[in-house]
Amino acid sequence: MPLDAEQLSEVRAAITEALDAARPEIVKAAAEAGAKGVADAVAQAIAPVTDRLAKLEAPTAEDQGGDAPTALTMEDLERVLADRDAKRGEAATKAAGDAAAAQARDDYAAEHMKDLPAAYHGLLPATDDAEALKAAEQKVRQQAAADAKAAGWKVPDVGSKPPGGSGPGDAQPDTSKMSPTAALKLAYEAEAAGDGT
Repeated sequence: MPLDAEQLSEVRAAITEALDAARPEIVKAAAEAGAKGVADAVAQAIAPVTDRLAKLEAPTAEDQGGDAPTALTMEDLERVLADRDAKRGEAATKAAGDAAAAQARDDYAAEHMKDLPAAYHGLLPATDDAEALKAAEQKVRQQAAADAKAAGWKVPDVGSKPPGGSGPGDAQPDTSKMSPTAALKLAYEAEAAGDGT
């Protein structure tokens, strides 16, 4: 019976694990005996795996509709290990790129969006493209304004001269949209602060 995908995956994992465990012996053999020593050390490291493979029923030529498969070769092993190393390299490169893009986003938010709560900074895309960040900033600012309006806060126009004060921090809550309890609480706090509103 031929090996299915799960069995092949188990074999690959076992080979990788055996080689990782035998890596010090392989390096030592390479230093001492050259290429022949390495081949012997690799063969010894994967001996348990080849024994497990031998115990599996090998498919016949009739099962395969052709020739029976050949034994696992050094080229097969090298290909499996090369694939593994390539995937690890790709993952490391992607992680480094993602970290750089996230840092660029955080730097942009710290410089250009100081006036917005930090929760809005995370809405920017993780990219180092300044134009994309600028466009996203405008959308985030629109969202922040919509959220403030829905919460009942009057958001001043932050153009050259904001109405009613010197900036967004001077915005006053719209008490007509508050519950009576919240409006009373705000009035008591303002009276205690000496505003008299």
